[in-house]
Amino acid sequence: MNNSASLTKVVDELKNIGATDEQIVEIMGVIQKAAFTRMYGNMTASLSEEDLKAIEDCQTDSEADEKIKALYTENTGKNPDSEMQDILDEVAAEYIKELQKKPTDNNSSY
Repeated sequence: MNNSASLTKVVDELKNIGATDEQIVEIMGVIQKAAFTRMYGNMTASLSEEDLKAIEDCQTDSEADEKIKALYTENTGKNPDSEMQDILDEVAAEYIKELQKKPTDNNSSY
């Protein structure tokens, strides 16, 4: 499932239960933030003291971002972009599962 598909499914579910556009935008932000937070945790956990020193030695934020991605791939064997997509899919699926558990007569708290 790609980024568009996982988030589109959430949007469709929210529309089906009557969420407003503003609520949908807010929820999409929450889902993306949750996915980013998980990914950040995974990346941070994969870094050694030496890795942190190498990141600190970078001259620019862009260089540091690339270094973090390279170190994550080296340390975990995972591509950070595909890993982020997997996490986003998981968070979206978890949200839909929880949303479907809620009674349909009280959709005031999505």
